[in-house]
Amino acid sequence: MTGLVTTNHDIMEKTLDAIFAANAFDATIVFLGITGAAPSMARPLQQAIANAHARAPDQLVMISVTAPPEMVREYDDKGFFAFEDPSRAIAALAALHRFRVQFETPLPEPVAPLAAGALDLPADGRINEAQAKALLAGCGVRSPREELVQSPQDAARIAADIGFPVAVKVVSADILHKTEVGGVALGLASPEAVEDAVRRMADTIPAALPDARIDGYLVSEMVRGGVETIVGIHTDPVFGPVVTFGLGGTLVELLRDTVCALAPVSLARARKMIASVKTAPLLTGYRGGPAHDVDALAAAISQLSALAAQYSNQIATIEINPLIVRPADGGVVALDAVVELKRNL
Repeated sequence: MTGLVTTNHDIMEKTLDAIFAANAFDATIVFLGITGAAPSMARPLQQAIANAHARAPDQLVMISVTAPPEMVREYDDKGFFAFEDPSRAIAALAALHRFRVQFETPLPEPVAPLAAGALDLPADGRINEAQAKALLAGCGVRSPREELVQSPQDAARIAADIGFPVAVKVVSADILHKTEVGGVALGLASPEAVEDAVRRMADTIPAALPDARIDGYLVSEMVRGGVETIVGIHTDPVFGPVVTFGLGGTLVELLRDTVCALAPVSLARARKMIASVKTAPLLTGYRGGPAHDVDALAAAISQLSALAAQYSNQIATIEINPLIVRPADGGVVALDAVVELKRNL
């Protein structure tokens, strides 16, 4: 409208009439700035806006104005949303849009509960990685070929049975971030390398974390190929279990490309979560790459969410990172898993 509107207030009214008559916009934000506080212009401009709005009362109008509180209240009394900061007006408009989308979205179809029965949880309420993976296997989420061992010699023997190369990880419910304490060794290609890795962990980790109980060492096959994803479930004190999905490994922290939903989620909702992340093409075949088993991924998300919802009084957190999605119909594989129980167990 240019600065001419400050002296010819009819321009404001005629402009808004044209905008409202076009019926092309869901909302109108009028940026007045400090003009809305000038004694000679404040109320004439306010009245011009009110006149146009009276002829189109169903239109949503927001005002960005720097003015005394009493002037702001006058805008509110006339049915406008008044903000000093225009970015807050935009944020409010975006929030209204999100509410509308949520209200217009059909309720999700119900999710069938898991088989009834108590969870087989450790008596002391502490779950290490091997126990967490055993729990998740009940939801159809398999792990690599792996075995829990207690000695370097047993680790070398199991590694030979699995086939080289292998990975070795310390197993302890007290150590959530194993790499930070040297508790992970990857690509070990010989029995000697496996024995050395277990001995090193047995020597250094108790020295660094004397209060951590070491339950053994997990010898696992090295899983090649596939796309790393993360599936996490956190019990919010207000909303209950919330499911998070995104690309896994270090990408989840780098890209912050994740989506959340309230548990439990159906298969259809899980597929929508997968499709909604920006990096979804990596799963469906980006630039000639292979398509991966999205159906198995959706089933894992749905089943894990049902587990968390059904046992929300016992389970506080579930995190699988990375959850490898294999090409074609190869399913999904949990390379690492953390399950935390609520403290009142």
